[in-house]
Amino acid sequence: MTTPFMVKAAGNNFSTTLTANITSTTLSIPLSSVSGLNPDGGYLIIDKDNSAREIIYYTSISGSSVNVAVDGRGRCGTVAVAHTTGAVVTDVIVDEHINRPSSAFLSEHLDNGTHRMNLNFWERFKYEALINGRIEATTASNNLTIALKTYDGTDATTTNPIMCYFLNENIRRITSALSLTINGSNTVFGFNTYRILPSTGTTTVDLFVHLILDGTNVRLGVSRINYASITIGEAYTNTTTSARYLALSGTGWNSNALIQTIGRVSVTVDNNGNFSGTPTIVQGNIGHTLRRQFFPIVQGTGSMTASAILNGAFYFFNYNLVYIQFNFSSLSISGTFGSQIRVSLPIPVNQGSGLGQTTTINCGGLGSYTNNILLGIAGNTDTDTLALLRIDGSNYAATTNGWLLGSIIYMAQQ
Repeated sequence: MTTPFMVKAAGNNFSTTLTANITSTTLSIPLSSVSGLNPDGGYLIIDKDNSAREIIYYTSISGSSVNVAVDGRGRCGTVAVAHTTGAVVTDVIVDEHINRPSSAFLSEHLDNGTHRMNLNFWERFKYEALINGRIEATTASNNLTIALKTYDGTDATTTNPIMCYFLNENIRRITSALSLTINGSNTVFGFNTYRILPSTGTTTVDLFVHLILDGTNVRLGVSRINYASITIGEAYTNTTTSARYLALSGTGWNSNALIQTIGRVSVTVDNNGNFSGTPTIVQGNIGHTLRRQFFPIVQGTGSMTASAILNGAFYFFNYNLVYIQFNFSSLSISGTFGSQIRVSLPIPVNQGSGLGQTTTINCGGLGSYTNNILLGIAGNTDTDTLALLRIDGSNYAATTNGWLLGSIIYMAQQ
């Protein structure tokens, strides 16, 4: 039914007459005067003192006529009927003038008149981390710009601030423009090192958006990961080529600065690391990415050569847990044989964590090594790959047409 949530009065002791006959379906009602009527709409009653009594709901005024909503005839228990020239039209108070404001008040207040919102305000604020704030993301000239705007799409000011929440109920006001531009590059965030970019074409990556409380200053941050719970020094680095890189607005690096995640941006990136298109934004304290492609390779160790055709590989992050799947065919092993085949990872592994219980790998075409492979973590000098070892630790032998299919969970490096 066409009625706004809060119903306004049509007028104050308004009274006029029809200037023409109307039928039961007429939606443009001609009046001798519209002076004093609410231009935003309201209820009127026609022929209130006889059997043709009808209440109507209009939504606007055009000239000396009121425009009735499609379902605005015969409202509030009355019936739409024809009326003749000279019929009296007056404003009227209906149930909705009482019930809707009452319902609105009761939905937000307790019996003693205090706001219900107080009961969950902190929980909402802690999750959303912002009041009067929203993330904007744009791409231009191969670069990605993240900005924080007020609800009305403008920069924060002293008279229209953005409120933000940090741990231990640290509340800060943002009172000026806040933005961060990340230049397109195939090395930023470890894109190339961790095989995030395709050899040609484009892919989609997820980046987390953070607020940083550095002393008394609020800064904007962007990263590929989201598992620092208190300070940026827990998980991030200011090395731009690292997968744990935290891009920051402003200058300087304070590892003790507080961090709060406020959203996630999904953006198109090409094989050269250039950003393009319209990013997708999800706001809130989000810890996971979507399921995204990456482009790992198989390699040998030492003088052993290993290669394979990638049929598909995917990853997603859930805070510091990394889930990956890969499918390789045409696996070839040659050269001076070693004990490890390595598969590149989308983000460095935490070597002390081991692998998740649901880790599985299937392989074939490896001769006597089929179903005789053990997953392991590569040595201390290599946190970027997952090692595939024989259970007995012996070296691999020549293979020309093997395949690998894996589903792995591991803990990311901190």
